[in-house]
Amino acid sequence: MEVIVGLAGYLVRRHAMAPAARLLLDAMLIDDRSPHRQRHPLRQIQDLVRKFHPALEPNESARRVIAAEANRWIDSRTADSAAWVAYSAVCGELLSFKRDGSHMSPTSGRELVLIETVLEPAEMQAVYDEVWPPILERLRDAPTTARRALVDVLSSWLRIGRGLDQPFGREHDEDSIAKAADLTRALLDDLVLLTSGQPGLQAALMNVLRWQNIEVPLPPDQLRDFFLVEMSREGRRREAVEKRREEIDQLVVTWTVEPVDVVLERLNWLKEQCALAGARWPDRVRLAFNALAQHLEVQQLPDWVHAALGHGLFPEASMLLDHAVANDVLSIEALQRCLSAPTARWSAAHAVLTCADAAAELVVHVTNALGVSDYRILQMVLFDDVMPEQRRCAVLTSSDANVRGTAALAMFESNLSESD
Repeated sequence: MEVIVGLAGYLVRRHAMAPAARLLLDAMLIDDRSPHRQRHPLRQIQDLVRKFHPALEPNESARRVIAAEANRWIDSRTADSAAWVAYSAVCGELLSFKRDGSHMSPTSGRELVLIETVLEPAEMQAVYDEVWPPILERLRDAPTTARRALVDVLSSWLRIGRGLDQPFGREHDEDSIAKAADLTRALLDDLVLLTSGQPGLQAALMNVLRWQNIEVPLPPDQLRDFFLVEMSREGRRREAVEKRREEIDQLVVTWTVEPVDVVLERLNWLKEQCALAGARWPDRVRLAFNALAQHLEVQQLPDWVHAALGHGLFPEASMLLDHAVANDVLSIEALQRCLSAPTARWSAAHAVLTCADAAAELVVHVTNALGVSDYRILQMVLFDDVMPEQRRCAVLTSSDANVRGTAALAMFESNLSESD
C-alpha cells in the first residue's frame, strides 16, 4: 500500500496524472491508518498541495488535478458515506492557503531550513475562484458531517486574515494577509447559506468567529444558542458555566410534560449537533438530564431511565439513575438492564455504590455483579471518597474473591494517589 501510494503521489507531482490522483482517493477508503502517517493517501495529498522549494517556481497543477478528479470521484459515490468523509478531508487540503517546505542551508551542509508560509494573493484568489465553486456545488447536497470540514477551512483562513498565523514567530506578507481577510468574508457568506437549517454547523461557525469577536448574521435560536454555541469568554469560566446551566434548566423544565420519547429524540438530535458544533464542555446533554432529574416526578424516573437506555443516551442520563436509586424507585430488573449495557454500567454501579440510602437489595445485586473489569469504577468512587463506609465493607467482605481483591487493590491505589 505505501509503495503504491508513494508512486501515485510521484506521478501526480511530476506528471499531473489524473488516474494517479484517483488512485489516492480510492486508497483513502481502504487505508485505516492515521492520516498523519507519511505514506497515508491524505498525507500525500497534503504534501502535493502544500510542499514547495523556495528556489523553484511554485506549481499549483497538483492542486487543480486532484480537485478535478476528486469532484468526478465523488459524483460516482454520492450514496457512500465513507466517500463523503474522504472527500471532505481532501477538500480541506485543497482549500488550504498554507505552503511549507524545507531545504539544506547553502552555507552549512548540516543545517536544515524549515519554511512555513502562505500562497501569494493571486494564488489565493485562484483557489477561491477555481477550486471552491465546484466543491460548494457538491456540498449543497452532501451529508451534514461532510460540510463540517469547511468550518475548519474558514478558521484557517480567518487566522491568516487576522494576522494570527505566525509560524516561527514571523508574520506573513501584508498583501497575503489582506487578501485572506477579503476571501474569508466571501467564504463566510457562502457558508451562512450552506449551513441554513443546520444548527450544529451554524453553531460551529459562530464558535469559530466569536473567538475573534465577529458576530454571525444569523437569527436567534434558543436550542442552538443554549446547547451548541460556546459560552462567552468574558468573566470567569465558572460563572459562565453556571449561567449556561441555569439557561438550560429554565428551558428543560417545560419538557417534563412532553412524551418521554419526544424529549429523548430531541436530546439525541442535540447530542449529534453538539458533536458537529464542537461543543464538548460542559456536556450540554448531561446538563439537560440533570435538570430533568430535578423536575420530573419521582414515579416517572424508572420510565425515563428505561427510555434513555433504549435511546442510547447513557452515560449522559446518569443523574436519572442517581435520583431513581436515592428515591428507591429503581427495580432490580431495571438495574440489571443498566448493568448489562456497557454505556450504562458505570452509571448504575456508581449510583448504587455512592448512595447512602440505596435499597439493600440493590447494593447486594451490584456487589455481586462486580468483577475485575469494574476496577476503574471502584477506584474512582474510592478516590473521590464518595462511597459510604458500610458500602466499602460490603465490597471488601464479598463472597466473591475477585470482587474482594479488586476492591482492595482499588482502595490501596486510591490511598496511594492521595498520599502522593
